[in-house]
Amino acid sequence: IGSIEPTCRAIHDGNSGSISVVAHALASATNSAMAYAQNLIGVMAVATGVEQATADFTNSGSLTVAAMAEANGETWATADAILGRAAVVGVRAHNGEAVSNFVNSGTIALVATALAEGEFAAATALVTEGIVHQASATSGFAQAHFENSGEITFVASANATTSVDDGYGTAQAYATVFNAIAQNVGGFAQSTPSFEVSDVLVDLSNSGTIEIGVHAGAEGEVVGNAVATLSGGIVQSVYSGQLAPAYSSAPEILGSATFSNEGDVTLVASAEAAGSSAVALANVIGGISQ
Repeated sequence: IGSIEPTCRAIHDGNSGSISVVAHALASATNSAMAYAQNLIGVMAVATGVEQATADFTNSGSLTVAAMAEANGETWATADAILGRAAVVGVRAHNGEAVSNFVNSGTIALVATALAEGEFAAATALVTEGIVHQASATSGFAQAHFENSGEITFVASANATTSVDDGYGTAQAYATVFNAIAQNVGGFAQSTPSFEVSDVLVDLSNSGTIEIGVHAGAEGEVVGNAVATLSGGIVQSVYSGQLAPAYSSAPEILGSATFSNEGDVTLVASAEAAGSSAVALANVIGGISQ
């Protein structure tokens, strides 16, 4: 009689074709129009297990996850496009190994676009935690491995335009990308004889292209305000802790985060505003952080 090891495996494997997950809202009215498009968790591979858990995501084809909103109103128009956690790959293991792999050699496009046109026009586009890559283990080994040799593109684009010439036209556009690629790996060591150490490793290697673009454009007759914010382009986080009684000592925890690039990484935030009174703000905060 041999041994049986409890394992869990989640696989989003071998996409060599084309996958599109799109939320599209269109509103057109003679008075007021509102369009709201939300796309949350386009694709997901998650595993939780004891002793061993693995989650694999492999793409060699084309993957598009998008939220698109368009509003046209003669007096008032608002368009909101929200894309959250477009691709999630996560794993958790207790007393064992937690390994999460994200491998792309194809094309991935994660897009939020908002377009509003009216006497008062407001457009908002948000991409929050576009790709979430996680691994955590208790008294074991946790690793998140991210490899890109293809093309990964993030776009948040908001455009607002005044449609009438009556001396009151106002346009406001807000575009934001928050944590485009978020890698989070955690390990917790316990005072047990089975495992002496909980290793926590996160790595991202790029030999292809990663582009993160945020654009806000506002064209108003009287007021035009445009704000583009890129907060967290590539974010790697390693966290650890010890789960041990006060009278005992937990083992050592080893952690590391690695980022290597032999390709092209581009992060851009741009804002354009026009009107009798115009404000354009472009912000990049924490482009690549560990």
